[in-house]
Amino acid sequence: MIIIAEELVALKDEVIMQFNGTKLDKKKFIFWKSDPFLVFHKSLESGDYAVVHKTEVVKNTLNPTWQKFSIPVRTLCNGDYDRSIKVVCYDWNSSGDHSHIGEFFVTLRQLAEGPLGSNVFQCVHPEKQKKNSSYTHSGLISLDFFEIRQIHSFMDYIKGGTQLHCSIAIDFTGVLEAYRNCIHQVQLYGPTNFSPVINHVSRFASTYRDGSSYFILLILTDGIITDMPQTIQAIVSASVLPMSIIIVGIGTADFTAMEVLDADTVPLKAGGVHASRDIVQFVPFNRFVTMGDPSMARIRLAREVLAEIPTQFTGYMKANNIAPRPPQENVSVLPPDPMFAHTTI
Repeated sequence: MIIIAEELVALKDEVIMQFNGTKLDKKKFIFWKSDPFLVFHKSLESGDYAVVHKTEVVKNTLNPTWQKFSIPVRTLCNGDYDRSIKVVCYDWNSSGDHSHIGEFFVTLRQLAEGPLGSNVFQCVHPEKQKKNSSYTHSGLISLDFFEIRQIHSFMDYIKGGTQLHCSIAIDFTGVLEAYRNCIHQVQLYGPTNFSPVINHVSRFASTYRDGSSYFILLILTDGIITDMPQTIQAIVSASVLPMSIIIVGIGTADFTAMEVLDADTVPLKAGGVHASRDIVQFVPFNRFVTMGDPSMARIRLAREVLAEIPTQFTGYMKANNIAPRPPQENVSVLPPDPMFAHTTI
């Protein structure tokens, strides 16, 4: 494993691009066309190139059109508009040994000129070029779409006045001390159903889609869930709303169902519809209970619990083209970093 580190400049722009290919080389057998995809490489100060983006594979075609994609400018070229970007076109193979179709070099400054013109590139295979003097190229790659827009951060929205609303749902099974303290004040029910509380918070979130508010639901549970299909449906429906769900598993129960809801590897799907974005974060409480230093355990738990909120938050705003409002001058003091906080969580 080779790890390469390079300081990135503080930029808040991203580039959105789309490419198509024309008459790419056929790399498969006689009855099959190629399955092309593009790989973008950033030039490093060492002279090497590092992969920064891969497009999807377009199956069985020599004239592909790849989907639009976005990438931060600092990731693509470290903010240097004249830094070389290498783009390699491959033919996908199930074995993982992809066939090299060709490549070209470009800069962000050139791409910023937009489609057509100089942004139609000859896709050249270096080895073929060396061996055959009559070889010209292995097809053309054209820029179809180009746009640069500002990336808004989580703090931009907070400074602009977006309010965060937190709801907490507690499954009292096993939480013995809380049970003893609350048994005379609460009415307990048998099933452990998540969907009612998710739908309850969703109703509030559905009325604030303009970016003025964002809702966070914290569920404390022992891992037993009796309405899994309904819960998945509720989460899929909530994935289009300004809302995140944090599930903290308490105890030693089987948390397989919670991992499914987290959906880090397999997206949730209900009634043939996929969740539009990942809004669930699952954290097992026991992972932090065994730590020797209670204060550090609290800090790490807080970090883990809140780790995905900024990304989920900005994901909603970006998907709905909501820009932050101008910073408010009367904003109260922002909360401290948990690393430097000494209050009890």
